Amino acid sequence: GMWYMAMKAWEGAAMKRPRDTNYRHALGLAYAQLNQFDQAIATLREALAITPNDTRIQESLSLVEKQAARKQ
Repeated sequence: GMWYMAMKAWEGAAMKRPRDTNYRHALGLAYAQLNQFDQAIATLREALAITPNDTRIQESLSLVEKQAARKQ
């Protein structure tokens, strides 16, 4: 229940400030925790498009992509 609530909060924050990569990063990780890997990957890629050199987001994206591959 808490990850769902967190995801909803981050969705709202990301909508209000779409270029804030901290919100998008957190939202992507929340999607991953809810096993919504396609949405997680898309969200993290959007964040990376805004700040392509952010190693934190790069690492998170790599981790989520590996998790998604294991679930398939």
